[in-house]
Amino acid sequence: MDATVDTRKRHHSPGRVIRIDPAALNAPSASMWKLMAALPQGARPELSVDGVIELERLADVVYMDRPVSGEPGSTIGIFKIDPDGKGASRVNVKLGRASVNTIEVLDGLKSRRPRHSLRHVPI
Repeated sequence: MDATVDTRKRHHSPGRVIRIDPAALNAPSASMWKLMAALPQGARPELSVDGVIELERLADVVYMDRPVSGEPGSTIGIFKIDPDGKGASRVNVKLGRASVNTIEVLDGLKSRRPRHSLRHVPI
């Protein structure tokens, strides 16, 4: 699986996942990576880093930031800004597949932008 490592010093390095803790399921977890580029400056053994693993790339989907109450397969009420930008209307939205930060919208909203998304899992 492809991945990106963030050393928290504004440096992102491409990598490949070689092991994920089997005890973790749909939650942040420990993993082992093989970096595909030179080590970033300041790298050291046992350095704590953030990372993103790309599980799948979704094409032509509508998505939004994942709300606290938004679970895959559920329908929630959200406020959609009116076209004139002066008010908002409550709409029901059916949610689909989710990542750490975003969730797919199956019904209830339409996109005004090109539609794309990445599905990520926290590590």
